[in-house]
Amino acid sequence: MALASHMREARRVIHELASMGPDGPPFVSLYLNTKWSDEHQRERARLFLQRRARDLRDEWRGRPDGEDAARSLDSTMQWMTRYIIEQGDPAESRWDGFALFVSGGRDLWVAFRARVPIENELEIERQPRLLQIAKVMADHSPAFVVLLDGRWVRIFEVALGAVLVEVDLEQYLPDRVDSGDRGPFAKRFSTRVGPAALARGDGLSQMRFQRHIRDHLEHNLKTAAELLERLSGHEGRAPVVVCGENELRGLFRRLVSGALRGRIAHESKLDSKAPRHQVVDMAVRALNEATHQQRSQEIDSVLGRALGSGTSAVLGTEDTMLALNQSRLHTLYLDDSSGVGQGWRCMSCAAFGHKAETGCPFCRGRTTTVDLLQEMTRRALFNETRVITVSGHPRLRHYRGMAGTLRRGLSPPSPRVGYATHEPLPPT
Repeated sequence: MALASHMREARRVIHELASMGPDGPPFVSLYLNTKWSDEHQRERARLFLQRRARDLRDEWRGRPDGEDAARSLDSTMQWMTRYIIEQGDPAESRWDGFALFVSGGRDLWVAFRARVPIENELEIERQPRLLQIAKVMADHSPAFVVLLDGRWVRIFEVALGAVLVEVDLEQYLPDRVDSGDRGPFAKRFSTRVGPAALARGDGLSQMRFQRHIRDHLEHNLKTAAELLERLSGHEGRAPVVVCGENELRGLFRRLVSGALRGRIAHESKLDSKAPRHQVVDMAVRALNEATHQQRSQEIDSVLGRALGSGTSAVLGTEDTMLALNQSRLHTLYLDDSSGVGQGWRCMSCAAFGHKAETGCPFCRGRTTTVDLLQEMTRRALFNETRVITVSGHPRLRHYRGMAGTLRRGLSPPSPRVGYATHEPLPPT
């Protein structure tokens, strides 16, 4: 069993799943929503598994590899049924969803877990169904949350709705008493000033004290900014949420690099001592709103580029699928509500398309019917193409729900084994 929880490991495993061809034993792909608020919801999940598994057994009974499919399905059902039964209070579940990929004939068992919504799905096919896990990974990609306080800083790396890394940085700040202003810079020393100086109210000393405190604050926040730069180095585009008092947030923005400053997606006055679950929930809500707006603007920009020069972006079924077949896409945009339906895939060169074909237009090989969105997602993940899925984008749906940006340099790369990288053959 491989349990993928860290994002980098998860990406590697998903790439391996996407690279598995259709010639081997079948796969069981299971997505299950485990965010149960009561016993009725847990029972509905159990009934969904039982009924869908019964239908799949009937569908695969009598096929040459039906026994492999049945063994994989039995393994999946045993594990998930045990999880459902052994789970304690449904309201206290640590995870909101599971994705499970099992192939007994390939000796493969991979599970992903997340604290984000997942739609129930159970299928047996020649290849794993990766559209939903790609959507979850894109919608809940890594982000960093910084909680600022004068004396210490908490940094969280959050992904899939869960905390991956937590760092508490505690540093020295001189003792102080409240001067009436709640801001972190309007403070003065309590034990280091001396009663005589406090009694005189020496303005010059007061200014020195406040400057001394500010110097310590700047040093503390600069250390935190440098630590955040190092922690986020492996996720160069990860957004950042900054929480704390206004003065602290302003000083922190000034101390971070310009690149990191541009990634600050949201700021909040959330109490620096807030419990972890409150921090995660706030960050997920804020980032979801920011991501939705950013995706809409990003897609509008891509459509504009494709309709303009057309040299850096493509849209519509023909151009997008051709670029994906040629491994030229940097980012693939899919509207999963567009109803693209089924397409074809060549059994020889693995090229695919959406129009009914009696033979592959690339190599004249035999074709088979596939779920087009699933096939496009697998091909993109295999090519290490970024996959962005949305629902109901009006302009994108006008172009059959697909578009993409091209990699730098438009010439097709060297052929990759099993994948078409050339233009379709002319008709005979």
